[in-house]
Amino acid sequence: MTRVSESIDVDVPVEKVFWAVTDPDTMPRFLSLVKSMEVTGPDTTKWVVELAGKTASFEAKATEVDPPNHARYESMTQRVPFVLDLRCRAVSPTTTSLVLEAEFDAGGMAEKLGLAKGVASVALKNQLGNAKKYLERRFASDGVA
Repeated sequence: MTRVSESIDVDVPVEKVFWAVTDPDTMPRFLSLVKSMEVTGPDTTKWVVELAGKTASFEAKATEVDPPNHARYESMTQRVPFVLDLRCRAVSPTTTSLVLEAEFDAGGMAEKLGLAKGVASVALKNQLGNAKKYLERRFASDGVA
């Protein structure tokens, strides 16, 4: 399994960041690794993600939800091991530290050689940059950020 963690500060209040990063309709707009996220039950969702050049579809369960601080999603599909941890911490009333941790099976030679983590880390850092831009634009138009 490959595990990566990256963080970024976003000039948006913690409650709004948490709402956006856990909303199934919003998440795919700024995390391009999440192609879709569809609610299938009270705490379950169907995900389509693209990681390390591979597309995977799986059912996930929200195993921990502590608004506005933490949400954890874990794959319920054995053939597609995947965990996404989202952590939000208020740095100030208008700034949030957003941490994304992903754990997945990259498979193949890249994972065996230890290369998958570096590639995934760069990709996750880019995803967080996209999230920052999206969130700050989205909530600046509300006059909030």
